[in-house]
Amino acid sequence: MTSIHGGYIAAKNAERGMLANAIEHFLQAGGAIELAGNTKPVISTKAVSRSVADHSKDDLLAERMRQQIALGAGASAIKVELKIGGATARRICAKYGLKIPSTRKVAVITPAIVSAQKAWRDEQRKKPLTIIRELAAAGSTVDEMATAAGVSRNSVMRWMRMYSIKRGPKMSLSA
Repeated sequence: MTSIHGGYIAAKNAERGMLANAIEHFLQAGGAIELAGNTKPVISTKAVSRSVADHSKDDLLAERMRQQIALGAGASAIKVELKIGGATARRICAKYGLKIPSTRKVAVITPAIVSAQKAWRDEQRKKPLTIIRELAAAGSTVDEMATAAGVSRNSVMRWMRMYSIKRGPKMSLSA
């Protein structure tokens, strides 16, 4: 039975050699033992190296990542396929010099594309706007205009503002 108490290591004579070797290895690997107050030591394992088994897993992951990259997979697809997280993928890439290509499609939006989109949008709005103009002139409610035009209340209100559509005299008090 071994215990760490108050900064002193108490161990039975048979265990003393094994415990001392384990602590020495721990400290050589970058671990730290600090006293927290005067009662219990705090053991820090931040710098402890990974096991040999973990390094061989890295080799296998790197090989599988190379295969996925050769198939044209992006970062998200690789993480899903290999069931690894982003930190693991970045660590393997840094360790083995792998570069995951970006698979995002970048579109160049030219003025011609913008004008074509505007023309299409105006064409789509033509019929609902005609209905809204007619109903607004007759003094219909926003709900009635939205239902007749097949658009939302917000669209009716926005288009009335954008296109300066004035409402006519209200036919009833519910408007």
